[in-house]
Amino acid sequence: GDDFAAAGEHADRIAQERGWHRMPSFHPALVAGVGTYALEWLRAVPDLEVAYVPIGLGSGACGMLAAREALGHRCRIVGVVSSGAPAYQLSLARGEPVSHAVTTRLAD
Repeated sequence: GDDFAAAGEHADRIAQERGWHRMPSFHPALVAGVGTYALEWLRAVPDLEVAYVPIGLGSGACGMLAAREALGHRCRIVGVVSSGAPAYQLSLARGEPVSHAVTTRLAD
């Protein structure tokens, strides 16, 4: 597809045609998976001061934050977004959900 939404719709069609289950981009199982590696990482680097975490739909950031809180780690978590997809950044700054047209392409 031309963008994330079109690619997701295509993946949904393939999954339906083949009788597969398509895992959504944000899901508790994904958060748990990220949380598992984040626990290992934060235990291995107890003096880590800052971790930069990409923000897509939030599974990665949520997993990292949950692990940090569970361990009582003092690491600062910084969410990173594409300059072409700033909806999360704008939403946090405004304190409410903000829509923004996506201007990035994932693949050609």
